[in-house]
Amino acid sequence: FTLIGSGRLAIEEKDYALARLHLAHAVELSPADPAARLELARVYELSNQPDRAIAAYRAYLAENPTFAPAHRHMGQIFFEQGKMDLAAPEFEEAAKLAPSDEDDWNLARTYSTAKKPDQALPRLIRLRQREPNNYEVELLIGEMLNLKREYRTAEGVLLQAIKLQPKVPDAYVELANAMYLQQQYGQTVAVLDNMRQTAENVKETPWSTFLQAISLDKLGAREGALVSYRKFLAIANGNYSDHEFQARQRVKALTLELEKAGKKVPQ
Repeated sequence: FTLIGSGRLAIEEKDYALARLHLAHAVELSPADPAARLELARVYELSNQPDRAIAAYRAYLAENPTFAPAHRHMGQIFFEQGKMDLAAPEFEEAAKLAPSDEDDWNLARTYSTAKKPDQALPRLIRLRQREPNNYEVELLIGEMLNLKREYRTAEGVLLQAIKLQPKVPDAYVELANAMYLQQQYGQTVAVLDNMRQTAENVKETPWSTFLQAISLDKLGAREGALVSYRKFLAIANGNYSDHEFQARQRVKALTLELEKAGKKVPQ
């Protein structure tokens, strides 16, 4: 058995420490052998050592710059690290070198996560043409259209997403965003109520709770708004500082309004 063969066998057996040992030794003995570097990069990736994997893929690409799978692997690692500015060029390079069906999805989700709708939407539209009933694609198209302030178009797309997966809450929240941004406060509340009644395992998020609160506030439903603002403050955990400040101010104001009106202040 060669060292590379032993390393590959160890990978198959998920003995990544042994695989690293064999493959690192193979690289030392034959630094010009690209196969050893590629397998070493793979084992670093599989054993959750992303920085070492990136270094190994870069060393491989220094000698083999046109090997598209290495670029894709690097893009995936950067994506998982939340480094969209580094992931996108790797995915773009892979798509240029050896186009694959996965390139549109890789780039669509990377640009969507980076909130770059102009780059994401053309790829999402191509994905939709191939997979017209893909919930994730419809959801991302809706999110990107909201970012572009094309709220009416987003509305239709997100309704389709809900139709595809009525028990998943994400599209409801994004649809509520579209309604709120069109100042359709009653419909915002209706969408969120529908989400709670229809979706499964709905865990109230700070954002959906804040949307509920501010929409009820705009509608003059003071008791409901107060309850929702308090719920939002209880779960926001300091992650929405501007909205939390606004919520605290509205809790004070609504409490005073209700007291002045002689109405019971909900706790």
